[in-house]
Amino acid sequence: MPKPLQRECLHFAALALLTGGIGSVSAQTLALARYQNPSGITQPALNSLELKTLLGQLEGKYGVRFNYRAALVRSVTILTPPLAEFSEHIPETLNRILAPKELQCIQIDTRTYVIQPISGAKKGVKPESPNTADLRPSLIPSISPIAFEQVQERTLTGQVVDAASGQGLPGVSVVVKNTSKGTVTDTDGKFRLVIPNQADVVVFSFIGYISQEVSVKNQTLLNIKLVADTKALNEVVVVGYGTQKKSDLTGAVSTITAEKLKAQPVAGIDQALAGQLPGVQVTQPTGAPGGGVRVRVRGSGSISSSNEPLYVIDGYPVQGNFDQNYNPLTTLNPADIESINVLKDASSTAIYGSRGSNGVVIITTKRGKAGKTRIDFDAYVGTQSLDRPIKMLNAAQLAEIGTEARNQYYRDVIGGNPADSNEERLKKTSAGLALIPPFFTQPTPYDTDWQKAFYRAAPISSYNVSVSGGNERTTFSVGAGYFNQQGIIPNTNLLRYSIRANIESQASDRLKIGVSLLPSVRTQRVVDVEGHVSVGAITGTLNFLPQLPVQYPDGTYSTMTNMQYGFQTPENPLVIVNEENRQQLFYRMLGTVYADYALLKDLNLRVTVGGDLNASREDRFRSSKIGNPGQPAPTVPSGFANDGMSYNWLNENTATYTRQLGKHGLTALVGYTIQKNRNYGTSLTAINFPNDLVTTLNAGQINGGNTSRDEWALLSWLGRINYNYQDRYLLTVSFRRDGSSRFGSNNRWGNFPSVAAAWRIVDEPFMKSIKAISDLKLRASYGLNGNNFISNYGSIGLISTSNYITGAGTGALANGLVPSSIANPDLTWEKSKQVDVGLEVGLFNNRLLLTADYYNRLTSGLLLNVPVPSITGFTNALQNIGQVKNYGLEFGLTSRNLVGKAFTWTTDANISFNRNRVLALGPKGDPIRSSTDVADTHITQIGSPISNYYGYQVDGIFQNQAQVDAGPTWAAPVITRPGDFRFKDINGDGKIDANDRTVIGTPYPKFVFGLTNTLSYKGFDLSILLQGSQGNQVLYLQRRFFGFVNSSNSYADVVNRWQSEANPGDGKHPRAYPAGNSNQVTSYYVEDGSYLRIRNVSLGYRLPARWAERIGMQGLRIYTTGQNLYTFTKYAGYNPEVNRNYNGNPLVEGVDYGVYPLARSFTVGLNASF
Repeated sequence: MPKPLQRECLHFAALALLTGGIGSVSAQTLALARYQNPSGITQPALNSLELKTLLGQLEGKYGVRFNYRAALVRSVTILTPPLAEFSEHIPETLNRILAPKELQCIQIDTRTYVIQPISGAKKGVKPESPNTADLRPSLIPSISPIAFEQVQERTLTGQVVDAASGQGLPGVSVVVKNTSKGTVTDTDGKFRLVIPNQADVVVFSFIGYISQEVSVKNQTLLNIKLVADTKALNEVVVVGYGTQKKSDLTGAVSTITAEKLKAQPVAGIDQALAGQLPGVQVTQPTGAPGGGVRVRVRGSGSISSSNEPLYVIDGYPVQGNFDQNYNPLTTLNPADIESINVLKDASSTAIYGSRGSNGVVIITTKRGKAGKTRIDFDAYVGTQSLDRPIKMLNAAQLAEIGTEARNQYYRDVIGGNPADSNEERLKKTSAGLALIPPFFTQPTPYDTDWQKAFYRAAPISSYNVSVSGGNERTTFSVGAGYFNQQGIIPNTNLLRYSIRANIESQASDRLKIGVSLLPSVRTQRVVDVEGHVSVGAITGTLNFLPQLPVQYPDGTYSTMTNMQYGFQTPENPLVIVNEENRQQLFYRMLGTVYADYALLKDLNLRVTVGGDLNASREDRFRSSKIGNPGQPAPTVPSGFANDGMSYNWLNENTATYTRQLGKHGLTALVGYTIQKNRNYGTSLTAINFPNDLVTTLNAGQINGGNTSRDEWALLSWLGRINYNYQDRYLLTVSFRRDGSSRFGSNNRWGNFPSVAAAWRIVDEPFMKSIKAISDLKLRASYGLNGNNFISNYGSIGLISTSNYITGAGTGALANGLVPSSIANPDLTWEKSKQVDVGLEVGLFNNRLLLTADYYNRLTSGLLLNVPVPSITGFTNALQNIGQVKNYGLEFGLTSRNLVGKAFTWTTDANISFNRNRVLALGPKGDPIRSSTDVADTHITQIGSPISNYYGYQVDGIFQNQAQVDAGPTWAAPVITRPGDFRFKDINGDGKIDANDRTVIGTPYPKFVFGLTNTLSYKGFDLSILLQGSQGNQVLYLQRRFFGFVNSSNSYADVVNRWQSEANPGDGKHPRAYPAGNSNQVTSYYVEDGSYLRIRNVSLGYRLPARWAERIGMQGLRIYTTGQNLYTFTKYAGYNPEVNRNYNGNPLVEGVDYGVYPLARSFTVGLNASF
């Protein structure tokens, strides 16, 4: 220490001794004086430095991490020795220089430290080691005898736990208010502190949690629950190939933790995301156990490729087909998930290059923590039932309205007199619709509610156990789970057995290794219940006449396969689900092994090797007891068997360089990755089984088979640079170069760069006086992504089998091959350019947090099958022609409304607005018309969104003959009568024909939103999640069967039909038998799909810690939940989120055609820890 400075320090020390008090001494000067050790050897010179900068330098040099609140260290300047002085005693050295600032450093584990205030500390007081029970002044006793006056004391003990999980919190600061007396909690969250009898208030504080001041009075035992500050700026967020502090992010990333997901009894983790993240639309179009979930990040950008995001599970990129019969994410146990981060803008997703255009969902499973071994057990059981039954006509109503409809048909189409008997009618026509069924005039004893008979109350249960713990060098977390969901349709179910194992070890000072394994076995039983009434049991249930029983007294099932009188002829839906046996079995092993080596103090090398092995088996047998339309049982049994296997392997090699140079911070990442996938498939079909006893294919006659094999590979180089200046000005530049086997030889490689910048305005000096603003950051990004999720061989000219006739005369049939598609060596990925501007605001010490983003994403090079000259021998070819734009706004809000000792209330809200527009299509811009179960139901055209509904626009109902004569009407032979629909004459030619079809609706909402309220009072907790969509419409195609009364049962709303000009009904429903081409695709089938759903309500009670300890437990919580409790909507169908699956075709969205309905569930469960 320089001599003048030594003399100045001694002068102030002498003055302190003379005055007998330490309050008058300069705290910083006393701290400097303590740098002279007892032997009198002078320590190295001190430098003035911002505390935040010093902490960053220590992180970079020693590979440690400091957690702290940004406001705590803002503008704090300290005098510090060289970094080398911290090499062996980081917390001790820091505490010496932090004490004058009333701050302390607490060590949590070997590499993690917490910077937090010494509550109520006096200047010049330094804390001792974190485990001490008394933070007394470090000066010699003779300085201030009063400070050591003997007082009566008592011992205060207790435990501090996380309010949500009940898990003990290590490292919590426990300090008597307005004193320096305190301690920290141990690894189980327990503490012991000797306090003066007159002590009134103890302060509990911990990074990432809201501090509590607790009145102790005469208590000697305190059990404290700290509420997480879920938006703390130092929160670590998982991004592509690494982690970042939330405060350092320059991109748009949404995060959700396991705590917010665990209350929902769902099969897949993606189902639990609904309504919880801005910019992420999660819909559940089918309620089938294990059915797919649609996830859209900032809209749909492709018209022929997948619009699903890339999923990264513990660093392993996964893409599947995500159809509604098989959802690969259902192999993951939701109880194993630690956090989910959704990367939304180009800056954060460009590091995934050709797979990032639809967003990236990063899933991280639970890891172990150093400390006492912990055992957790979670279980729930419950029941499910049909969420929203559809109101249908009962037997009496169907007989009345059905008779009316048949009389209208007989009069208008046949020209007969409605008073004629069936005998008279048969003389004029054999049409079944002209006849009155006898059970209409002579009621049967039955009035069957077919939905009540078909759908059932189904059990659901889940059991999970995990063991975690470790020491300073090795941590582990191992878990096992069992999930059983029986479907509300009989003989549909999902059973999953899963295991998770994550082990990490600091093998040496430089080498860290880890392994992650996620094996699972899943069995699923499915039935052909969706689709057209002739094959789908769901539409068959609505179709079946209430005049028929489920079973006759002799036990035989009723059937309509031989029904006369013009009715549809489906099989009894219960026969279909009971007599068809379709079992699926899936095995999956997803695992990675990594090694992280600190080559230099600032340079880390990481090698990851992983594999994803999937094997599947499906067996199907259709019994002779199942009839076909018009063909009653017994029928010829048939069988099917399929085996599939895929293996995917991955190797990633990255180097990360981190350096802090004064006020400059730099992190650079470079990497090389390779991933390859291969699929195998074998299938066989058989018929002519002699009976239903032996269901394996060897009992039948093999009549078909197939084998398949395909593969793809991806080779990539990647890099990213994160730079910051004073942690205030942030810059991120990333780049990836991908080579994919899926694209043409001329365009196999693609480059995907991005750049992003952020400005932490809150850290500017001019913001110091604005106390209400605790966080303020502005960010912007621009980048390029790709979408490579297309056919593996779309760029190659393919061949298919064909038969040839050779030889003279009639010749002989010979097998051969013919070209089936034309090669395109220029085929490449769809590219998305995205601009994002975001604002993050924290108010009132982050009691209120707001994020807002504007984005504009342009996807070009859309893959389309476009016409080619016939001289090529083909009619069309796959080319990169087309553009789509998605743009919008998204907002997220978190408000800690009430934060008290006993009662807390937090609100999370989000709302997203997305607009989709097609900018270019094909060489001429011709619209694309697409079909579903009915021809031309959708249209995609320039200037409009993808996949609009297409058909005739209803313009009211003709009330009298004069209006019919005035037209416009259909040309002959269509007969239009009063009570029929009037359609708009779009082209104004005075008639209705195919040229009058137009856009009649859209499946896309104007906005989607979510609202979560979380409340807790003492041991009770309540969570309510609302989810909604506004402005989307549904093409309710099954109304073609049930919106009119002629060949089946009908929806109950036809009671409001038009009956006469004097009795026009509600003006929406035509007469009982409308002619006038009402079976065309019209706006009558388009319904408002807006909804507000009570997605989840969870109520729990946590046993007080002292009671749990008495029974040998760390914590115990019991709870009950309700899922899909109620949906507020005008939609007449089962589920306004519905989307009939047409092989994932994005051109035919929003169709309801007999889709498996959602279930409402109630469960009870418990969380126990030991």
